[in-house]
Amino acid sequence: MSKLIVMSCFQQLIKVGEKHMYKFSRLAFLTFVFLVCSIMVATPAGVHAESALSHDEQLELLELALADFHEKPEIVLEELKKLAERDGGAAHYALGLIYSTGQVVTKNEKDAFSNFMKSAEKGYAPGQHAVGYYFFKGDVCKRDVNMAAEWFEKAARQKHAGAAVMLAHIIDTQEEYSNDQGGSFQWYEIAAQQGLLDAQYSLAVAYALGKGVKEDRSEAYKWYLLASQADEPQDEDLKANVERVVKVLDVTLTAEQKKTAQSRADEFVPARNLEKYTESALAIMAAIR
Repeated sequence: MSKLIVMSCFQQLIKVGEKHMYKFSRLAFLTFVFLVCSIMVATPAGVHAESALSHDEQLELLELALADFHEKPEIVLEELKKLAERDGGAAHYALGLIYSTGQVVTKNEKDAFSNFMKSAEKGYAPGQHAVGYYFFKGDVCKRDVNMAAEWFEKAARQKHAGAAVMLAHIIDTQEEYSNDQGGSFQWYEIAAQQGLLDAQYSLAVAYALGKGVKEDRSEAYKWYLLASQADEPQDEDLKANVERVVKVLDVTLTAEQKKTAQSRADEFVPARNLEKYTESALAIMAAIR
């Protein structure tokens, strides 16, 4: 019965987290979406096989918790706490979302941060990204951009797109990283390969200017094309800028360069890291709308 009660949490958490957790900027919203969609479970070191849950078991239990989340919040909360003692970080991340959104239980950012930190320390990429964001904003803990960058990098190295974009943003905008010329390229690339619009635009700029990578106007045009064709809602200023550059390149590139760029854009397929978990999360989001 415990399993059946626990089985619901991530779906409702995804929904309420999407609505309430990061109300700052479009980039922050995209960051959160990828935070949720990157279902990457790590097993903590030192946990015996008989007590640790497998990836599939963790995901199954978190999914099943949804049905009773609003009807039996206290029971679900207790079951999630028990699950958090056994898993590799997903349940702690779920608890962090519960406390950070203030849905069903009283909002408590300190408890949210504590659970996100436990999730992060167990190697769970979404938890690492959340901790990085807390340090970056400095609302609950003391603002520490360097600490934020460290946590974003841990998640980005697990191919977490939102964390990769935030790390690239820090490198590009913070004075202490001014000597790291082109250091943001590899992180934008991780996110761009997963279809994140802001990252695709930034990657196009990098190729156009030769920033962190050899200048390649065909490759730059490819990423501009992909960014201009994105289905997701776009920031109007960004959209206008992308379209303006595409028009300029249409005139300045040779027919062969444009042909090469268009061919590369047509062949592009967004990467899906740990595809099974990503697809499951997307299915959950679709089911609860």
